[in-house]
Amino acid sequence: MRNLSVVTIWSLVLVGAGLVAACVGDSPDKLLGEDSGSIPDSGSTGDSATTPDAADSSSAVDAGDASSDAAPSVDAVSDAPLPLVDFPTFSGTILPDAGDLIDPVIIDTDAVTVQLAADGGAALPAGATFVKGVNRSTLSIGALSIGKPLIVKGTLALVVVASKGVTLSSSVTARAIGTVRGPGGIPSGGGTGGLGLANTKGGGGGGFGDVGAAGGGTGGGLAGTSFGPLLTDLSGGAPGGNGSGPAGTCGGSTGLGGGGGGAVAFSSVVSIVVNANGSIHVGGGGGAAGCTGNSAPGGGSGGLAFLEAPTITMNGFIAANGGGGGGGPSDSSNGLVGSDATLSTTPAPGGPVQSSGSGSGKGGNGAAGATAPTVGQASTNSGGGGGGLGRIRLRYRTVPTLGGTFSGTKQEYSNL
Repeated sequence: MRNLSVVTIWSLVLVGAGLVAACVGDSPDKLLGEDSGSIPDSGSTGDSATTPDAADSSSAVDAGDASSDAAPSVDAVSDAPLPLVDFPTFSGTILPDAGDLIDPVIIDTDAVTVQLAADGGAALPAGATFVKGVNRSTLSIGALSIGKPLIVKGTLALVVVASKGVTLSSSVTARAIGTVRGPGGIPSGGGTGGLGLANTKGGGGGGFGDVGAAGGGTGGGLAGTSFGPLLTDLSGGAPGGNGSGPAGTCGGSTGLGGGGGGAVAFSSVVSIVVNANGSIHVGGGGGAAGCTGNSAPGGGSGGLAFLEAPTITMNGFIAANGGGGGGGPSDSSNGLVGSDATLSTTPAPGGPVQSSGSGSGKGGNGAAGATAPTVGQASTNSGGGGGGLGRIRLRYRTVPTLGGTFSGTKQEYSNL
Protein backbone atom coordinates (compact mmCIF):
# COMPACT_ATOMS: atom_id res chain seq x y z
CA MET A 1 0.00 0.00 0.00
CA ARG A 2 2.89 2.36 0.79
CA ASN A 3 4.47 1.81 -2.65
CA LEU A 4 1.14 2.33 -4.43
CA SER A 5 0.57 5.66 -2.72
CA VAL A 6 4.00 6.86 -3.90
CA VAL A 7 3.16 5.88 -7.48
CA THR A 8 -0.15 7.66 -7.27
CA ILE A 9 1.49 10.86 -6.02
CA TRP A 10 4.17 10.85 -8.76
CA SER A 11 1.59 10.08 -11.42
CA LEU A 12 -0.26 13.25 -10.42
CA VAL A 13 2.99 15.21 -10.72
CA LEU A 14 3.60 13.81 -14.19
CA VAL A 15 0.06 14.68 -15.25
CA GLY A 16 0.66 18.26 -14.10
CA ALA A 17 3.84 18.40 -16.17
CA GLY A 18 2.08 17.09 -19.30
CA LEU A 19 4.33 14.00 -19.44
CA VAL A 20 1.96 11.20 -18.52
CA ALA A 21 1.35 10.39 -22.19
CA ALA A 22 4.98 9.38 -22.58
CA CYS A 23 4.65 6.98 -19.67
CA VAL A 24 1.44 5.17 -20.61
CA GLY A 25 1.90 1.41 -20.20
CA ASP A 26 5.08 1.72 -18.10
CA SER A 27 5.29 -0.11 -14.79
CA PRO A 28 5.68 1.68 -11.44
CA ASP A 29 9.28 0.41 -11.45
CA LYS A 30 10.06 2.38 -14.61
CA LEU A 31 8.40 5.47 -13.19
CA LEU A 32 10.49 5.28 -10.04
CA GLY A 33 13.74 4.02 -11.59
CA GLU A 34 14.72 0.37 -11.56
CA ASP A 35 18.09 0.72 -9.82
CA SER A 36 17.60 3.30 -7.10
CA GLY A 37 13.86 3.21 -6.44
CA SER A 38 13.77 6.97 -7.03
CA ILE A 39 12.61 9.22 -9.86
CA PRO A 40 15.39 9.51 -12.51
CA ASP A 41 16.76 13.03 -13.14
CA SER A 42 15.61 14.11 -16.60
CA GLY A 43 18.85 16.03 -17.11
CA SER A 44 21.10 13.11 -16.07
CA THR A 45 23.22 11.19 -18.57
CA GLY A 46 24.33 8.60 -16.03
CA ASP A 47 23.41 4.93 -15.74
CA SER A 48 20.25 5.66 -13.79
CA ALA A 49 18.58 7.24 -16.86
CA THR A 50 16.51 4.83 -18.92
CA THR A 51 16.81 4.52 -22.68
CA PRO A 52 13.58 4.59 -24.69
CA ASP A 53 12.82 1.24 -26.23
CA ALA A 54 12.57 0.66 -29.98
CA ALA A 55 8.80 1.06 -30.01
CA ASP A 56 9.02 4.43 -28.28
CA SER A 57 11.66 5.79 -30.68
CA SER A 58 9.69 4.51 -33.67
CA SER A 59 6.60 6.34 -32.39
CA ALA A 60 8.61 9.58 -32.12
CA VAL A 61 9.83 9.30 -35.75
CA ASP A 62 6.32 8.59 -36.99
CA ALA A 63 5.01 11.64 -35.17
CA GLY A 64 7.69 13.78 -36.76
CA ASP A 65 6.80 12.52 -40.23
CA ALA A 66 3.16 13.35 -39.69
CA SER A 67 4.13 16.81 -38.52
CA SER A 68 6.23 17.45 -41.65
CA ASP A 69 3.26 16.55 -43.84
CA ALA A 70 1.11 19.09 -42.07
CA ALA A 71 3.45 22.11 -42.38
CA PRO A 72 6.33 23.04 -44.71
CA SER A 73 9.85 22.70 -43.39
CA VAL A 74 12.05 25.69 -42.68
CA ASP A 75 14.03 24.92 -45.85
CA ALA A 76 10.86 24.84 -47.97
CA VAL A 77 9.79 28.24 -46.66
CA SER A 78 13.21 29.79 -47.33
CA ASP A 79 13.09 28.61 -50.96
CA ALA A 80 9.90 30.58 -51.62
CA PRO A 81 10.48 33.81 -53.65
CA LEU A 82 10.53 36.97 -51.61
CA PRO A 83 7.75 39.45 -52.33
CA LEU A 84 8.61 42.23 -54.78
CA VAL A 85 9.50 45.54 -53.15
CA ASP A 86 7.37 48.60 -53.97
CA PHE A 87 6.05 46.94 -57.12
CA PRO A 88 4.96 48.19 -59.52
CA THR A 89 6.89 51.46 -59.28
CA PHE A 90 4.05 53.30 -60.96
CA SER A 91 0.38 52.93 -60.22
CA GLY A 92 -1.22 49.74 -61.44
CA THR A 93 -3.00 46.59 -60.37
CA ILE A 94 -1.53 43.09 -60.65
CA LEU A 95 -4.21 40.82 -62.12
CA PRO A 96 -3.12 37.15 -61.85
CA ASP A 97 -6.17 35.90 -63.74
CA ALA A 98 -6.07 38.44 -66.57
CA GLY A 99 -5.73 37.17 -70.11
CA ASP A 100 -2.61 37.54 -72.24
CA LEU A 101 -2.13 40.34 -74.78
CA ILE A 102 -0.65 39.04 -78.03
CA ASP A 103 0.60 41.25 -80.87
CA PRO A 104 -1.18 44.57 -80.36
CA VAL A 105 -0.37 47.03 -83.16
CA ILE A 106 -1.75 50.29 -81.74
CA ILE A 107 -2.22 51.34 -78.12
CA ASP A 108 -3.94 54.71 -77.62
CA THR A 109 -3.35 56.18 -74.15
CA ASP A 110 -5.97 58.90 -74.59
CA ALA A 111 -8.77 56.68 -75.89
CA VAL A 112 -7.51 53.77 -73.68
CA THR A 113 -7.96 51.32 -76.53
CA VAL A 114 -5.89 48.45 -77.89
CA GLN A 115 -5.97 47.44 -81.55
CA LEU A 116 -4.96 43.87 -82.32
CA ALA A 117 -3.12 42.69 -85.40
CA ALA A 118 -5.37 39.65 -85.70
CA ASP A 119 -8.63 41.44 -86.44
CA GLY A 120 -7.91 45.16 -86.45
CA GLY A 121 -10.52 45.64 -83.76
CA ALA A 122 -10.25 47.23 -80.35
CA ALA A 123 -10.24 44.61 -77.64
CA LEU A 124 -8.75 43.77 -74.25
CA PRO A 125 -7.99 40.27 -72.99
CA ALA A 126 -10.53 38.79 -70.58
CA GLY A 127 -10.04 40.16 -67.08
CA ALA A 128 -7.61 42.89 -68.22
CA THR A 129 -8.08 46.60 -67.46
CA PHE A 130 -6.94 49.84 -69.12
CA VAL A 131 -7.34 52.84 -66.83
CA LYS A 132 -6.77 56.48 -67.73
CA GLY A 133 -5.04 58.61 -65.09
CA VAL A 134 -3.71 62.14 -64.77
CA ASN A 135 -0.43 61.76 -66.67
CA ARG A 136 -0.55 58.06 -67.61
CA SER A 137 -2.81 55.26 -68.73
CA THR A 138 -2.21 51.89 -67.07
CA LEU A 139 -2.80 48.58 -68.83
CA SER A 140 -2.99 45.57 -66.47
CA ILE A 141 -2.78 42.17 -68.19
CA GLY A 142 -1.42 38.63 -67.94
CA ALA A 143 1.48 38.08 -70.34
CA LEU A 144 2.52 40.51 -73.09
CA SER A 145 4.01 39.34 -76.38
CA ILE A 146 5.04 41.85 -79.06
CA GLY A 147 5.64 40.04 -82.33
CA LYS A 148 4.52 42.82 -84.69
CA PRO A 149 5.41 46.54 -84.73
CA LEU A 150 3.51 48.39 -81.99
CA ILE A 151 2.78 52.11 -82.11
CA VAL A 152 1.89 53.88 -78.86
CA LYS A 153 0.02 57.12 -79.42
CA GLY A 154 -1.78 59.76 -77.38
CA THR A 155 -0.61 62.43 -74.96
CA LEU A 156 -0.34 60.26 -71.82
CA ALA A 157 2.48 57.92 -70.83
CA LEU A 158 1.86 54.17 -71.13
CA VAL A 159 2.34 51.90 -68.10
CA VAL A 160 1.96 48.13 -68.61
CA VAL A 161 1.65 45.90 -65.51
CA ALA A 162 1.94 42.20 -66.41
CA SER A 163 1.25 39.35 -63.98
CA LYS A 164 3.25 37.07 -66.30
CA GLY A 165 6.21 37.54 -68.62
CA VAL A 166 6.80 40.34 -71.14
CA THR A 167 8.50 39.47 -74.44
CA LEU A 168 9.44 42.02 -77.11
CA SER A 169 10.31 40.48 -80.46
CA SER A 170 9.40 43.51 -82.57
CA SER A 171 9.43 47.30 -82.29
CA VAL A 172 7.64 49.49 -79.75
CA THR A 173 7.49 53.10 -80.94
CA ALA A 174 6.47 56.01 -78.71
CA ARG A 175 8.54 58.76 -80.29
CA ALA A 176 7.85 62.39 -81.07
CA ILE A 177 7.05 63.26 -84.66
CA GLY A 178 8.32 66.70 -85.54
CA THR A 179 6.74 69.21 -83.21
CA VAL A 180 4.19 66.68 -81.88
CA ARG A 181 5.36 65.21 -78.57
CA GLY A 182 5.35 61.49 -77.92
CA PRO A 183 2.88 59.97 -75.42
CA GLY A 184 3.96 61.26 -72.03
CA GLY A 185 6.25 63.96 -73.43
CA ILE A 186 5.87 67.24 -71.56
CA PRO A 187 4.39 70.25 -73.41
CA SER A 188 6.45 72.83 -71.52
CA GLY A 189 8.52 73.38 -68.38
CA GLY A 190 11.04 70.81 -67.18
CA GLY A 191 13.97 70.79 -69.58
CA THR A 192 12.36 72.87 -72.32
CA GLY A 193 14.93 74.69 -74.43
CA GLY A 194 15.23 78.43 -74.14
CA LEU A 195 13.47 80.68 -76.62
CA GLY A 196 15.27 82.30 -79.50
CA LEU A 197 14.67 85.97 -78.72
CA ALA A 198 15.90 87.49 -81.96
CA ASN A 199 16.69 86.40 -85.49
CA THR A 200 20.35 86.00 -84.55
CA LYS A 201 19.51 83.80 -81.54
CA GLY A 202 18.24 80.29 -82.22
CA GLY A 203 16.05 78.27 -79.83
CA GLY A 204 17.75 75.85 -77.44
CA GLY A 205 17.42 72.08 -77.63
CA GLY A 206 15.32 70.26 -75.02
CA GLY A 207 16.95 68.34 -72.16
CA PHE A 208 15.94 65.33 -70.03
CA GLY A 209 18.47 62.58 -69.29
CA ASP A 210 21.17 65.01 -70.32
CA VAL A 211 21.24 68.65 -71.37
CA GLY A 212 20.27 69.85 -74.81
CA ALA A 213 22.40 72.24 -76.87
CA ALA A 214 22.10 76.02 -76.97
CA GLY A 215 20.64 77.86 -79.91
CA GLY A 216 22.98 79.46 -82.41
CA GLY A 217 24.35 82.98 -82.02
CA THR A 218 25.51 85.08 -79.10
CA GLY A 219 22.84 84.90 -76.41
CA GLY A 220 21.05 82.09 -78.22
CA GLY A 221 18.29 80.18 -76.43
CA LEU A 222 19.57 78.32 -73.39
CA ALA A 223 20.16 74.59 -73.55
CA GLY A 224 17.36 72.62 -71.89
CA THR A 225 18.45 71.19 -68.53
CA SER A 226 18.23 67.59 -67.32
CA PHE A 227 15.31 66.76 -65.01
CA GLY A 228 13.34 63.86 -63.55
CA PRO A 229 16.29 61.84 -62.18
CA LEU A 230 14.37 59.72 -59.64
CA LEU A 231 13.20 56.14 -60.13
CA THR A 232 9.63 57.23 -59.47
CA ASP A 233 9.69 60.09 -62.01
CA LEU A 234 7.41 59.18 -64.89
CA SER A 235 7.86 61.66 -67.71
CA GLY A 236 8.72 61.82 -71.35
CA GLY A 237 11.12 64.30 -72.91
CA ALA A 238 10.97 68.08 -73.19
CA PRO A 239 10.44 70.22 -76.30
CA GLY A 240 13.00 72.44 -77.92
CA GLY A 241 12.69 76.18 -77.50
CA ASN A 242 10.77 78.06 -80.17
CA GLY A 243 12.53 80.32 -82.66
CA SER A 244 12.04 84.08 -82.59
CA GLY A 245 8.80 85.60 -83.78
CA PRO A 246 5.25 84.35 -83.14
CA ALA A 247 4.96 80.61 -83.71
CA GLY A 248 3.45 79.78 -87.06
CA THR A 249 3.98 83.28 -88.44
CA CYS A 250 4.89 81.75 -91.77
CA GLY A 251 2.14 79.15 -91.53
CA GLY A 252 1.83 75.70 -90.01
CA SER A 253 4.32 74.79 -87.33
CA THR A 254 7.15 77.06 -88.45
CA GLY A 255 9.24 78.27 -85.57
CA LEU A 256 8.03 75.58 -83.13
CA GLY A 257 10.47 73.45 -81.13
CA GLY A 258 10.63 69.71 -81.69
CA GLY A 259 8.47 67.58 -79.37
CA GLY A 260 9.86 65.54 -76.50
CA GLY A 261 9.97 61.75 -76.85
CA GLY A 262 7.30 59.62 -75.17
CA ALA A 263 7.35 57.50 -72.01
CA VAL A 264 6.65 53.75 -71.84
CA ALA A 265 7.00 51.58 -68.74
CA PHE A 266 6.84 47.77 -68.64
CA SER A 267 6.50 46.10 -65.22
CA SER A 268 6.38 42.30 -65.01
CA VAL A 269 6.00 40.07 -61.96
CA VAL A 270 8.04 37.39 -63.75
CA SER A 271 10.50 38.58 -66.42
CA ILE A 272 11.14 40.89 -69.36
CA VAL A 273 12.91 39.65 -72.48
CA VAL A 274 13.88 41.95 -75.35
CA ASN A 275 14.93 39.70 -78.20
CA ALA A 276 17.37 40.63 -80.97
CA ASN A 277 14.53 41.92 -83.15
CA GLY A 278 12.88 43.75 -80.27
CA SER A 279 13.25 47.49 -79.73
CA ILE A 280 11.88 50.51 -77.91
CA HIS A 281 12.05 53.91 -79.62
CA VAL A 282 11.24 57.04 -77.60
CA GLY A 283 13.24 59.62 -79.58
CA GLY A 284 12.64 63.37 -79.71
CA GLY A 285 11.29 65.33 -82.67
CA GLY A 286 13.17 67.68 -84.98
CA GLY A 287 12.70 71.42 -84.68
CA ALA A 288 10.51 73.03 -87.31
CA ALA A 289 11.79 75.36 -89.99
CA GLY A 290 12.70 78.89 -89.02
CA CYS A 291 10.34 81.51 -90.37
CA THR A 292 11.74 84.17 -92.71
CA GLY A 293 13.29 87.02 -90.75
CA ASN A 294 13.50 84.93 -87.56
CA SER A 295 15.71 82.33 -85.88
CA ALA A 296 15.01 78.59 -85.89
CA PRO A 297 13.73 76.41 -82.99
CA GLY A 298 15.57 73.67 -81.10
CA GLY A 299 15.07 69.91 -81.26
CA GLY A 300 13.17 67.91 -78.63
CA SER A 301 14.87 65.60 -76.14
CA GLY A 302 14.52 61.84 -76.01
CA GLY A 303 11.87 60.30 -73.72
CA LEU A 304 11.75 57.45 -71.18
CA ALA A 305 11.96 53.66 -71.59
CA PHE A 306 11.39 51.85 -68.28
CA LEU A 307 11.78 48.09 -67.69
CA GLU A 308 11.00 46.48 -64.32
CA ALA A 309 11.04 42.73 -63.51
CA PRO A 310 12.87 40.26 -61.25
CA THR A 311 14.91 39.18 -64.30
CA ILE A 312 15.66 41.22 -67.43
CA THR A 313 17.24 39.90 -70.62
CA MET A 314 18.11 42.52 -73.21
CA ASN A 315 19.43 41.66 -76.67
CA GLY A 316 17.62 44.27 -78.74
CA PHE A 317 17.80 48.06 -79.13
CA ILE A 318 16.51 50.81 -76.84
CA ALA A 319 16.90 54.40 -78.05
CA ALA A 320 16.01 57.71 -76.38
CA ASN A 321 17.84 60.09 -78.71
CA GLY A 322 17.35 63.82 -79.24
CA GLY A 323 15.93 65.50 -82.34
CA GLY A 324 17.84 67.86 -84.61
CA GLY A 325 17.42 71.63 -84.33
CA GLY A 326 15.59 73.51 -87.02
CA GLY A 327 17.51 75.33 -89.76
CA GLY A 328 17.46 79.12 -89.90
CA PRO A 329 15.78 80.84 -92.84
CA SER A 330 17.53 82.78 -95.53
CA ASP A 331 16.73 86.33 -96.43
CA SER A 332 14.20 85.05 -98.95
CA SER A 333 12.96 81.62 -97.84
CA ASN A 334 11.94 79.74 -94.74
CA GLY A 335 14.50 77.44 -93.17
CA LEU A 336 14.50 73.66 -93.28
CA VAL A 337 13.27 71.28 -90.60
CA GLY A 338 15.51 69.30 -88.27
CA SER A 339 15.35 65.51 -88.43
CA ASP A 340 13.52 63.38 -85.93
CA ALA A 341 15.62 61.05 -83.75
CA THR A 342 16.07 57.55 -85.10
CA LEU A 343 16.46 54.06 -83.66
CA SER A 344 20.24 54.11 -83.96
CA THR A 345 23.37 55.62 -82.46
CA THR A 346 23.60 58.10 -85.33
CA PRO A 347 22.70 61.70 -84.36
CA ALA A 348 19.63 63.23 -86.00
CA PRO A 349 20.89 65.99 -88.33
CA GLY A 350 19.82 69.56 -87.75
CA GLY A 351 18.01 71.42 -90.51
CA PRO A 352 20.50 72.19 -93.29
CA VAL A 353 21.39 75.64 -94.52
CA GLN A 354 18.77 77.10 -96.82
CA SER A 355 20.57 77.37 -100.13
CA SER A 356 18.10 79.81 -101.61
CA GLY A 357 19.25 83.24 -100.55
CA SER A 358 21.68 84.02 -97.73
CA GLY A 359 21.86 84.37 -93.96
CA SER A 360 20.70 80.85 -93.02
CA GLY A 361 22.27 79.01 -90.06
CA LYS A 362 22.31 75.24 -89.82
CA GLY A 363 20.44 73.53 -86.99
CA GLY A 364 22.42 71.58 -84.39
CA ASN A 365 22.43 67.77 -84.39
CA GLY A 366 20.54 65.81 -81.75
CA ALA A 367 22.27 63.63 -79.17
CA ALA A 368 22.68 59.89 -79.83
CA GLY A 369 24.82 57.16 -78.30
CA ALA A 370 27.96 58.75 -76.86
CA THR A 371 27.61 61.87 -79.06
CA ALA A 372 26.39 65.06 -77.40
CA PRO A 373 23.99 67.44 -79.14
CA THR A 374 25.51 70.35 -81.05
CA VAL A 375 24.85 74.07 -80.91
CA GLY A 376 22.96 75.72 -83.73
CA GLN A 377 24.99 77.65 -86.25
CA ALA A 378 25.24 81.40 -85.70
CA SER A 379 24.13 83.50 -88.64
CA THR A 380 21.88 86.37 -89.57
CA ASN A 381 19.08 83.88 -88.94
CA SER A 382 20.60 81.36 -86.54
CA GLY A 383 19.82 77.66 -86.31
CA GLY A 384 18.29 75.88 -83.30
CA GLY A 385 20.20 73.65 -80.88
CA GLY A 386 19.97 69.86 -80.91
CA GLY A 387 17.90 67.91 -78.36
CA GLY A 388 19.53 65.94 -75.52
CA LEU A 389 19.29 62.29 -74.60
CA GLY A 390 16.33 60.81 -72.76
CA ARG A 391 16.42 58.16 -70.02
CA ILE A 392 16.50 54.35 -69.96
CA ARG A 393 15.74 52.79 -66.56
CA LEU A 394 16.15 49.15 -65.57
CA ARG A 395 14.91 47.83 -62.21
CA TYR A 396 15.52 44.20 -61.31
CA ARG A 397 16.33 41.65 -58.58
CA THR A 398 18.96 39.40 -60.17
CA VAL A 399 21.84 40.67 -62.28
CA PRO A 400 20.38 41.20 -65.77
CA THR A 401 21.70 39.86 -69.06
CA LEU A 402 22.40 43.03 -71.00
CA GLY A 403 23.44 42.65 -74.61
CA GLY A 404 22.03 44.67 -77.47
CA THR A 405 22.35 48.45 -77.66
CA PHE A 406 21.33 51.29 -75.37
CA SER A 407 21.27 54.87 -76.64
CA GLY A 408 20.22 57.14 -73.82
CA THR A 409 21.10 57.96 -70.22
CA LYS A 410 20.92 54.51 -68.60
CA GLN A 411 20.05 54.09 -64.92
CA GLU A 412 19.99 50.72 -63.12
CA TYR A 413 18.32 49.79 -59.83
CA SER A 414 18.79 46.40 -58.13
CA ASN A 415 16.27 47.03 -55.33
CA LEU A 416 13.33 44.92 -56.54
